[in-house]
Amino acid sequence: MNKRDYYEILGLDRGADASAIKSAYRRCAMQYHPDRNPGDKQAEEYFKEAAEAYEVLSDPQKRARYDQFGHQAPGGFGFEGFGGMEDILSHFADMFGMGFGGRGGGRRGDVQVQVRLSFLEAVQGCKKEITLDRETPCPLCAGTGARPGTSPVSCGTCGGRGQLLQQMGFVRIASTCPTCRGEGRVIKEQCTSCSGSGVVAHSEGMTIEVPAGVEDGVSMRVSGGGQVAGGRAGHLYVTFAV
Repeated sequence: MNKRDYYEILGLDRGADASAIKSAYRRCAMQYHPDRNPGDKQAEEYFKEAAEAYEVLSDPQKRARYDQFGHQAPGGFGFEGFGGMEDILSHFADMFGMGFGGRGGGRRGDVQVQVRLSFLEAVQGCKKEITLDRETPCPLCAGTGARPGTSPVSCGTCGGRGQLLQQMGFVRIASTCPTCRGEGRVIKEQCTSCSGSGVVAHSEGMTIEVPAGVEDGVSMRVSGGGQVAGGRAGHLYVTFAV
């Protein structure tokens, strides 16, 4: 598939600075946000394109490689794209603290690690074993954080939404509920094993595929490889040191 130029997607000149890039992304994302364009598949594609364009152009190293090689840059840009629409919405909310229709709120549980590579490993690509110390659902309470035999209850402050919505014209601004911290529920009686967190520490090994041609300082995202938070796993970001 032929991809559109990232600068064209965001309506930018190639000399645009970081502030202009962020402003352009915000403008495009607001224009094509799914909640403003319900059922419009074309707008949804534009929304996805804008997120991908910003992901590259906002990173100085990725942008320099894109400016030199375009979409055909060797080794790609160190990320595999977004996992889905909810992932992009989370990315948008993380940046601007905004949500539409109650779908805002950032992804928590992201983990960052650095992996050292020899020159040949970077050139040829390889598999690397890494060990992650991360949190997994508590086996005693099955991740609820509540004492066995009890259950969390809906948060009375936000009505279980996890967010407080404020109407500003035709835009709804979402902020994280301070009582439940975005969970939408509160725990009256805490689990004795995890002290109400719903997770316990756990070490595990993981094999990652290092793409051929990766450069020093490039980061790769492994979807779902991070900590469990709010019932779902964050991402693992692997930065390569060649």
